[in-house]
Amino acid sequence: MNYYELLQIDKSASQAEIKKAYRKLAKQYHPDTVEGDESSFKEIVTAYEVLSDENRKRKYDIELGYKSSGNPFHSWFQNGEGSFSDMFNDAFGSSSKGMDVTVRMTITLEESYHGTQRRVDLGSKKLNVNIPKGVYEGMKLKISGKGQPHPANSSAPNGDLIIVINLKYDDRIILNGSDIYVDANVPFYDMILGTEIEVNTPFYKLKVNVPPNSQNNKILRISGKGFPIYSMNTFGNLMVKLNAFNPPLKDSQIDLIKKIKKIDNE
Repeated sequence: MNYYELLQIDKSASQAEIKKAYRKLAKQYHPDTVEGDESSFKEIVTAYEVLSDENRKRKYDIELGYKSSGNPFHSWFQNGEGSFSDMFNDAFGSSSKGMDVTVRMTITLEESYHGTQRRVDLGSKKLNVNIPKGVYEGMKLKISGKGQPHPANSSAPNGDLIIVINLKYDDRIILNGSDIYVDANVPFYDMILGTEIEVNTPFYKLKVNVPPNSQNNKILRISGKGFPIYSMNTFGNLMVKLNAFNPPLKDSQIDLIKKIKKIDNE
């Protein structure tokens, strides 16, 4: 997958052009839109994370050059010019950094919803890391310069700390992209007459209006009350599924229902 082609930009694109292309495609392929596709959306986010970081972009450009040229050292040796060390420095730069360190971090949905701070133990040091809201399962967060030092060049920058996010899901909801699905049990007579219910999620409580004559399994869509969308400063939707149930009834209530049924049969 070519990140430039994915964002539909030239390799010479400026950071402003990269950001503009990302925002356009992120809105187009966000799971909540008509053309939405969660897999494509995540690829677009990954491409932007790499190309918007100058160090990662430079490394990616080198790797991309290897893939397109077939032999990355050809131009160095075809005329018998240059030493191996010169070639190495040109390819990786005098600023070649140390090794990256990758750690896995499990956080709750609530922590992802609000954002959180975690302390990472790297053995020789401990680091406080800010986790932005809206991070998703399998997402990689990069903390620049917090990895290993270069083994041979003390003046080179450290590698990066890469945090891979694992989400601990909550049985009270279903998370589909940035949409939150919850069940709400409503007495059948309130489904008929309409009412106001309180919907509880791990993140907040919300008053929701149930319209009259609502059918069982009806889904109410509340825009902008879903899960935060990473780096977009917007939210998905809250999807409330109405489940009608029969509460215990008094004899007088049962008699009234019988009268309603009799009228309906006339």
